Amino acid sequence: MKDNNVELLKEKVRSHYKERCVLCGSRSRIVHEIDPKSKRPEDWSEFSNMVILCAEHHEWVHTVGTAKCADMLRAAVNRSSK
Repeated sequence: MKDNNVELLKEKVRSHYKERCVLCGSRSRIVHEIDPKSKRPEDWSEFSNMVILCAEHHEWVHTVGTAKCADMLRAAVNRSSK
């Protein structure tokens, strides 16, 4: 996906989640992929694979490993959409 399209997607994700971390609700503009690009090379940049994380949770997910946190992030998305 071209850089301009990625930025448009990120703005759409920020708007959808009202710039709130899906894990704690803190304000944030950090867009993070649920499944890493290495696991979904063709479609990693789809809207359904993107969430907002605060700086603390973003750092934590990268420390633990994005792939290991994917199920937890999907569950958080499901909770937030109810």
